[in-house]
Amino acid sequence: MGTQEKKKDQITREEIVKKIMESLGQDGVASRTVLVGEAGIGKTWLAKEVSKRVTQETSSSYNVLWLHLNKMIGEEKSLYENLASQLSLFPEYEEGEEHSEIVDSLESLKKKIKDEIINFHNEKKNLLLVLDDEGSMTTETHVMKELKLQQFLEQHSTTLKTLVTKRDEGEDKGSTKMIKVTPLTEDESRHLLSNSQKLLESLTVEDWPVLLQSLCKNGEIKEPTLMSCIVSKSKGLPAAIVVLTKSLDSIKSLSAKQRKIFKELILSSKSLDAASASKNAVDRNRYNPVLRLSYELLKPDETVKSPVIACFWHVLDFYKHCGCAYYRDLIVHWMLEGYFDPVKSVEKAYQEGHSILMEFMNRGILKIQEDNMVVPEISMSNLLDLQDCGFFGRSRLGFNRVYGGNKTKGFGRIILIDDMIKTIQSKDKKLTTIMVSGNRLRREVPRKFFEKPEMQDLEVVVLFEPTFQDLVESLSTLKKLRVLVIRDCDLIQNIDKLMSLKGLHTLEVSGASSLVNISDDFFKNMTELQSLNLSGLAIKSSPSSIEQLSMLRCFILRDCSELQDLPNFNVETKKLEVIDIH
Repeated sequence: MGTQEKKKDQITREEIVKKIMESLGQDGVASRTVLVGEAGIGKTWLAKEVSKRVTQETSSSYNVLWLHLNKMIGEEKSLYENLASQLSLFPEYEEGEEHSEIVDSLESLKKKIKDEIINFHNEKKNLLLVLDDEGSMTTETHVMKELKLQQFLEQHSTTLKTLVTKRDEGEDKGSTKMIKVTPLTEDESRHLLSNSQKLLESLTVEDWPVLLQSLCKNGEIKEPTLMSCIVSKSKGLPAAIVVLTKSLDSIKSLSAKQRKIFKELILSSKSLDAASASKNAVDRNRYNPVLRLSYELLKPDETVKSPVIACFWHVLDFYKHCGCAYYRDLIVHWMLEGYFDPVKSVEKAYQEGHSILMEFMNRGILKIQEDNMVVPEISMSNLLDLQDCGFFGRSRLGFNRVYGGNKTKGFGRIILIDDMIKTIQSKDKKLTTIMVSGNRLRREVPRKFFEKPEMQDLEVVVLFEPTFQDLVESLSTLKKLRVLVIRDCDLIQNIDKLMSLKGLHTLEVSGASSLVNISDDFFKNMTELQSLNLSGLAIKSSPSSIEQLSMLRCFILRDCSELQDLPNFNVETKKLEVIDIH
């Protein structure tokens, strides 16, 4: 049976690449091209293909620079550090080695980059700047105009050509050329699936051949094969096909439950897709049964307790609020949200997180950028509403909303060592972050642990099941703390001394079954507090000063069985997004 003809409004990937190449224009003439299309449609792939072709052509006249705008680039220095890293102007950081802080001034960075670009244009006429995922965390206007990157590059390169990828089709007056990226043709979809053909054939057993024949007879698919079904249901979305093929390759065979969901989503009439989309999809028009299947295949067996689904939804929520993440930071965020609780060993919890992260990468759910930064396949965010899938009920802090991709509010450069996660130290630097379990703390002299000179600049302290009674007094002296988590410490009877920590953005005191009272004015001076978790306490009344926390975004109060009242949140707490009380 012949291949379905290409629809009139569809063009092949090769045709789109040629169109982009043509839009770049002649050597020596500045240009700006914008690729627009929905998440997962292949904009970044096309930009990479164009970058490869313009630099690999015989007698190429191009050099290429990339900026991923799915990270927060707030000020000039972070912008030029990004560029310097891409140009390999910083020594590469190796896992586990002592790390010296980068101390280049902004002017020093600019000079190094300028010299490199001048070397470029002694050999090449054109500099192609790719601005990928524009508007997700940082805008083109901010980088090019407000941080004056356009002026800087035009001063030091012969000709600047800009290629922008973005999801939003909104008004774009500065565009020389806007190219809408369309879905794959049927041939291209089949080609992406070709490596899975034998596996798909092996799955076509039981009543599946009969169902396929019926769908073919009704004209819903071109030929009675599983490949034809997947091509049809994928809607030409490259991400849907890539994630499914990687997922199938990862699991090799299907359980009875997985076969059932496969059958419901893929071997069903298209008329049923609308009903599935209307149940809980974020955007019905972008509901994709093939992506939904990949999500369902990710779910562990019901007999296995696994945080994999909580981690999956966290990744998407993280990207929405913070953009891309350094892979190690993402695992630490999962630990902070309690997905691996109870944590007896920080190292074991981290390793569990690392195995989940690698599983996501193997399945195409996470993709890697330069410098070990990872991003999710964002098209999967259309599958289910986060509230419908119970995501917030699994999280302990909602720290994504506090962090927001701002590295000054994060953990710093961290490393796993000696069953602790802490800041990577150069010889003269003090610790700013430490995560440690009670089991590990037993090897220390409890009272003196936080009194060490290197601990006095701590900004982030996360303690899992700590077991020493002088804990609160020791922590109360750490005046630079932004994040304090004391999880599952049943020895704590009083936390009043923590009132002195006025700079806290995030506070969790949970599982403290001996804590029966918190002073009414405890939060009076914590004006910057944005996330608060007071779960598993024996308190009977909630401090009224909570009601005055005008910056509060997440409030979690679970399993306080003695509690007789609740805070009266009013106008003061107008930023509150998540209230979890049960």
